[in-house]
Amino acid sequence: MSTKEKLKNNLSYSIFFNSICKDISNLIKSNNIRSIEEKSYKEWVTNIDYLVEDFVIKKIKSNFPDSIFISEERSNINKVINSSSSFTWIIDPIDGTNNLIKDYPFYAVSICGLIHDEMQIGCVYDISRDEFFYGEKDKGAYLNGNQLSISNTQSLQNSIVATGFVMSKVDFAAENFENLKKIFFKCKSFRRLGSASLDLAYLAAGRIDGCWYKGLEKWDFAAGCLLVTEAGGRISSFKNKEFSLDSQSLIASNSLIHDELSNLFD
Repeated sequence: MSTKEKLKNNLSYSIFFNSICKDISNLIKSNNIRSIEEKSYKEWVTNIDYLVEDFVIKKIKSNFPDSIFISEERSNINKVINSSSSFTWIIDPIDGTNNLIKDYPFYAVSICGLIHDEMQIGCVYDISRDEFFYGEKDKGAYLNGNQLSISNTQSLQNSIVATGFVMSKVDFAAENFENLKKIFFKCKSFRRLGSASLDLAYLAAGRIDGCWYKGLEKWDFAAGCLLVTEAGGRISSFKNKEFSLDSQSLIASNSLIHDELSNLFD
């Protein structure tokens, strides 16, 4: 049986990942933040990040033993996609660590599964609201079992858009601040949650109409991008260039405002 057939035959995969996410919620509730480290300039990690990452990897390995992992925190884990690998899992154990530290309730678990180098499944778990977003290639995106669809907002002036700033990468953050100034008064309203995976999940759910970023890592956006495309949205790099997991820039939208939004970027 091929790897793809194995995944397709695993009909309970959404239940499997939902169960993992529920366990993570309990794990976080039963463990306090005991350590906060600055792993690099303005990049923070807590014992909770490590705890969740270890838990997710152990659970996935139990079901997909031939997997490799690309994950944010552990330096001994792969950072490059191996196209010859059966399963590759891109994991952000806590997307929004700064929010978690401050008990600002916008942080999520993000898991994306690839077969060779093609995204097949993705889930984003909004821990504070117990919302489980998941998607499967060519089978749609869902929130707690209900199918998602992007918004039908047709113009930027009527749109709610979002972005984030990678404060550890000063040049990217400064460039994105200039992008924000171009867009701020052209949209209806603006949001900055501090979690790209939640921005993308909320876009898939029709709660916002578009978002853009500069300088993210693949674990920040992989699962969310699958949710957006499966809900009917559109993804590109700046200047409407083709998007890949190695892209340094990202524009995501409900498709209807994509060109208008993209045209604002140099």
